[in-house]
Amino acid sequence: MAVSELSDLLEVDFDTLQLDPNNPRIAPRPAPGYADVGKLFDKDVQASLTQKVFDAYNAEELEKTITSLGWAPVDPIIVWRHPSHPEKNLVVEGNTRTSILRRARKHLEDAKTKLAKLKEGGRQSMVTEAEAEVKQLQKLVDDTKTLKVQCVLAKTPEELKAKLPRLLGVRHVSGAKDWSPYATNIYISDLYEEMFIKVYPTESMRLVDSLIKEAAQVFSLSPDKARRRIQASSMFDHFKLDYEDKIKAAGNALLEEDQYFFDQILQSKYARSEFDVDKDTLKLSEKSSGALFQWAFSKPRKGSNENVFRKAEDMRVWQSLSKYDNENSTTFAAQLDVDNPVDAPTLKTLNNRRGNHEEQMSPLQTISSLIETFEKLPASNLITQSDMLQPMLIQVRDAADRFLAMIEKES
Repeated sequence: MAVSELSDLLEVDFDTLQLDPNNPRIAPRPAPGYADVGKLFDKDVQASLTQKVFDAYNAEELEKTITSLGWAPVDPIIVWRHPSHPEKNLVVEGNTRTSILRRARKHLEDAKTKLAKLKEGGRQSMVTEAEAEVKQLQKLVDDTKTLKVQCVLAKTPEELKAKLPRLLGVRHVSGAKDWSPYATNIYISDLYEEMFIKVYPTESMRLVDSLIKEAAQVFSLSPDKARRRIQASSMFDHFKLDYEDKIKAAGNALLEEDQYFFDQILQSKYARSEFDVDKDTLKLSEKSSGALFQWAFSKPRKGSNENVFRKAEDMRVWQSLSKYDNENSTTFAAQLDVDNPVDAPTLKTLNNRRGNHEEQMSPLQTISSLIETFEKLPASNLITQSDMLQPMLIQVRDAADRFLAMIEKES
């Protein structure tokens, strides 16, 4: 985003900061948007967002760092002011830090209560520890009563929505503060969906090269990478709709990171072929979805995890099995058959079988290579280097005689 689209640093009261329910890690589909102030600034909504943001970003370690080392405003929080509520600052960048600072205020009240109880009757060592905790939290709260922020210069919700993709895309998709693949894919696919509906309001969703290119440019991505991210997000959403209940019934939960299965399918030539995925696929077929459920989610994933695919990266192992099959005329990869997914062996079992096959094939490959090398030796070299080659050839002959004797004895 151009610098001119952000204000200079402004000092604001911390209490005016409002978390953004449109954050891609926590927002429902579709997100609530920025027009309805009730959905943005409702007290109950804001109270629930504090924990939702903290949990979504696994912010425990960052919270410990900020609490122990204090507030270091290296990267300013970015806000937007709704035209009907300019006194409030909606945080569009910095929600995790804001949630931590909100929690610090709650922790401070709890720590003061605990200290008061200890002073009424508790060990002095515990009183000292509680006093140190209160002092530490009080300093953090005092240091963040006001904060330096930058404001997105957008007068309307529509203008904000037009500017945010580039701002957040540069920072989180192609920048140093990367979102998770799940959040990134959601953000790109939602932007693409908005673009598509604007151009084709009455048509079913499909991939259009020109729109993919436009979305890719917003995030400084190649069109191919943008296409894969849109596809992965869409396929995951459809799979979740159709199979989440079955996955729960199997004793599992469909997690955000499970979208990575679809990333891996798209990146594996063999998996794409087996699951019937091409460059325009937005939803797995019923047959392919059923196979993926059977292989990755039908058995409990905790503990020993006896699913065919124990993790999304197993798609790469499946790809390597296919490559081995092509080179050695074997059929390990093909034993995972989308048309008959129920009786499939685990990928771990297939990989072990491949390892055993490699060990068995090693002597054959060695001797075949030796014969091929002998056949290529020029006769003239044998004569001119006979003094050196003769004892070596005798050694080869003796080794061959020993091997033949071993084979004849066993047979």
